[in-house]
Amino acid sequence: MEQQNEQKHVQKQFADGAAEEKLPAEKCSEDINQWHNKVLSYKHLVRRWTAYFWGINKAFLYSYEDLEQTIWYILMVGLKEFDGRGDEEQFLNWYIRNK
Repeated sequence: MEQQNEQKHVQKQFADGAAEEKLPAEKCSEDINQWHNKVLSYKHLVRRWTAYFWGINKAFLYSYEDLEQTIWYILMVGLKEFDGRGDEEQFLNWYIRNK
């Protein structure tokens, strides 16, 4: 009898926990949308740096699209490495220029 009560208690906790797990998933989706919007807000930097690097290195590069994709990647890494000190856009300009 005691084992049945304990099993019901565990099942109730599991059922309660399952309902709570939806909240972090919704928050995760919201975080992903915020990250996506933040990255896209720097589209002007990516276009400027892609045009600049293409202009000085096009003889050595395979395609403009590959270069642009690489700069998007460098921008995202730079956003992750930004520590909050100073201006984010200036940091990203420095980061992309020096990678």
